[in-house]
Amino acid sequence: MAINLGIMIWLNLLADSFWGWRVADLDKSPTHLLVDGLAILQFVMFAFTADKTIRTILKIHNKLSKKSTVPKIIMRLISLLIYFIAAITAYVLFYDHDLSRLFASVGALGVGVVYIFRGFIADLAASLKIQTDRIIGIGDWIEVSTAGNPKIYQIVEIDQRMVVLKGMSGLTTRIYNHQFLNLEFVNVSRQAPGVGSRRFFTFELNSSCNPEKVLAITKQAIAFVVENNQSYLSDHGVYINGLTKGEVSFTVKYECAPEINSDESKSEFLLVIMRFLKAAGINTNLMVSQLPSIDTKDIKSRLLDSYEYGILKVLSPDEVKTLAHSIKLRHCSAGELVIKKGAQENWMYLVSEGTLEVKIEAKSGEFVTVANLWPCDFLGEMSMLTGATRSADVYAKVDSVLLEISDENMAPLLKDNPNLVKLFSTALAERSAKNIAFSNQDSRNEQIENESKTMFNKILKFFFKPKSTSD
Repeated sequence: MAINLGIMIWLNLLADSFWGWRVADLDKSPTHLLVDGLAILQFVMFAFTADKTIRTILKIHNKLSKKSTVPKIIMRLISLLIYFIAAITAYVLFYDHDLSRLFASVGALGVGVVYIFRGFIADLAASLKIQTDRIIGIGDWIEVSTAGNPKIYQIVEIDQRMVVLKGMSGLTTRIYNHQFLNLEFVNVSRQAPGVGSRRFFTFELNSSCNPEKVLAITKQAIAFVVENNQSYLSDHGVYINGLTKGEVSFTVKYECAPEINSDESKSEFLLVIMRFLKAAGINTNLMVSQLPSIDTKDIKSRLLDSYEYGILKVLSPDEVKTLAHSIKLRHCSAGELVIKKGAQENWMYLVSEGTLEVKIEAKSGEFVTVANLWPCDFLGEMSMLTGATRSADVYAKVDSVLLEISDENMAPLLKDNPNLVKLFSTALAERSAKNIAFSNQDSRNEQIENESKTMFNKILKFFFKPKSTSD
């Protein structure tokens, strides 16, 4: 504003006019370099001042209103329009040309320019639409469908011509703006709260399996993964989508945060699904289902397929086979009381199939669920190993199958496997620490270590009654 005022005063001193276009005629009048130069500079400064004023107003607006911000590309277009209008006006005023002829000439020239730069203009218009309609933004995650195979990308850059996408592998892809608008995609980041990236994968089993049983077990496996990982959302499920050449095809559906790698999440679900199926006696290697029964063969297959995922992993296959001959199989209906608080019993359970709930009585008198037990988890080991009474009520959440192991079954294994005693001690200590819910992680770890030593000595004393115990 100060420079504009200075130019006006200078022109008035030199040519008795504050406006340069009134005294400068570049086509007819004799050239007066200083006056003509000041007149041209005045137009440039007017355009510059108008541009900066509008930009400042728009920036203030964007700062105050986060919901209706003006994209940068709009500011750039406004700047171009201001300088274009200033140039046209200056050309007419300084050369005294007819305005209609000038616009006709500019129009003809514009048609040629538009044809030559039609690709750039199309991308510029697409960029304008992308940003003004807020279709995407920097940092958004989108799901692009290509031949029915969705791929996840993150928006890392948007400019006048291109959108830059970064895939799960870290590689970037550049795509022209007008081509991007033709893509079939979903902006996952701009969905309603609680909605994530929807993923699907399929697996197949031989048709000789029990499909209803596989569906139930797979649902439990998915629920286990979702419950133990906050990156997954509550919308999930599994269904049968085909039967081809003796193979039943199962499709798993789940939702997660868009930044979760598709292959890694699929592997996480499949590992748990295979673990739960094996624990239930379904042999995924042979694609043949072991139907529920109470014979030794079924118990043996269930135990052999699931022991390596839990505390019994330190046992050899021969020890597991021996153990399988002496344990029992228990079927529980949904809602059935499996363990009653205060009871003193000399056996524990290994969850082979289903889900159980551990409940305790709150101060209000209501019973609340403090933990869920899944396939390959143990329960009741505290009472069996130390002689203590049952510390909580345990109910079957769904129809479940348990392997019942008594202290007589465990005694020889504990005697021959000191590492098994240590694993049980640590597991019991961790469960005790979890129930107490220590707030300080350091003190929690120290408490677990001390509690583990105490449990170790209790187990040895209860089973073998040694004269002295040590770490």
